Formats: sequence, C-alpha cells, structure tokens
Amino acid sequence: MMSSDPKEPILHAENDLSNTASPAAQYEEFMTDSVPCPTCQGTGKVPREQESQLVALIPFTDKRLKPRRTVLYVCLAIAICLVTGGLLGFFLVPRDVSLSSNNPWIFPYNVSINTSAKNSFVKIAFTNQFNITNKNYFSVDVNGLKMVSYMYGTQIMKMVQNETVLTVPMQSQSTYDIDMEIKFEKKFDYLTIYCSDPREWVHNFIMQFSATANISYLTHAEQSSITTYQHVDCGKPNRTFLL
Repeated sequence: MMSSDPKEPILHAENDLSNTASPAAQYEEFMTDSVPCPTCQGTGKVPREQESQLVALIPFTDKRLKPRRTVLYVCLAIAICLVTGGLLGFFLVPRDVSLSSNNPWIFPYNVSINTSAKNSFVKIAFTNQFNITNKNYFSVDVNGLKMVSYMYGTQIMKMVQNETVLTVPMQSQSTYDIDMEIKFEKKFDYLTIYCSDPREWVHNFIMQFSATANISYLTHAEQSSITTYQHVDCGKPNRTFLL
C-alpha cells in the first residue's frame, strides 16, 4: 500500500531503481540520428549533421600530447644549424689574395744598343712574371695587372697594363705575365757602356717595379699590390748593336 506521504513514492522509486540497476551504467539514448564519437572510445554519440564541424577531443593522457625525444630533436636541430653556419662561414669568409714575385733576375728577350754619339740609347724588351695566390675556397678573377718601372726609386721609366682576365682556382697559385719595353736615353745613355761591355758581371743594373692587380670574387672587388727590386741583365747574347 502506498503511503499518503508525498515523499514516500520517491523513496520507493529510488529503491526500485537501485534494486534493478545493473553493474554497467544504464542510459537512454535520446539522439537517434547520431554517429559514434571518434574520441570517446565508442561510448558517446555526436549529431550526424555536425560530424564534420565538431573538433575532436583528445584525452589528456594521450601519448600524442607528450611526444618523446623532443629535447633530442631540438638539440639536434640546433647542432645542425650551428654546424651549417660554421661551415658556410669557414668556406665563404674572404681570405687573402696575394701578389708575389720569386724572380730576382730579369733577362730581356730583346736588347737594342745604339752607341752613336748623337743618339745613344739602350732599348730592352722583357717579360716580368708575378704569382697570384688564392687562399679562398672559391675561385677568383684577375681582371688586369698594371706595372710601373722606376730608376733610382723615383724616376718613372714606363707604365704598362695587361687587361687579360685570369681565373685562379681555389687554394691554388697562378702566374701572370706582363710585357714591357723601356728605352734608356739622354741622362740614362750611360747604360750603353755597361750593356756593351765585354765583361759579363757589368751587364746588370737594379730596377724597381710596382705591380697592382685588380681582383674580383663573389660580389667583391679589391686590389693587391707588390713592389720588387730586380736585376736586369742587358748583356746576354741576344744583344743587337745599332750603328
């Protein structure tokens, strides 16, 4: 028999539910037109019309939220960047491109001597050779070389320029030749005596040469210079005497 107390049926209902409830959770599905929730492990539903609009929820304990070896990957990326930057800096930083000469003597390939009292002179034609050393890890271009010759360190005898373009490979050395012809006359006509003297040790004198090379590489252009003091021999068998 039911009690007249309004609270009693509720208690009976709760007791009935507790007696009939199964160990598994019971629920009544109100969403008839639905699809399984992709992240609810098969225990939930989402409306079918919102299937492509809802954002999937990932459990906090999902391993994908805790990627492994993250520190290793970050350190590896930093190390790769440092090594790459170091290698680029090592190979692309410009190094010295030097101009040098290892020829203490110049032997003209043509010597003309005029011993006439009215117009005495000595004319010599020779080739001077310079070494261009490239210490870079890329090739450089020599776009020309200018050479000036001096007597007594101040008197300019002649200036010549060679416009030949020479490419010097990386970490190598190339030679650059430049020809010059000088005529010694007037106050230098005393050389006719030295160059025509039969004694071989008399046939040389010292000249100063100043050479400047125009060098370019990558997007950079520069000049390299050298000053040399070389012995010029004008008494070899290739002399020609003009009367």
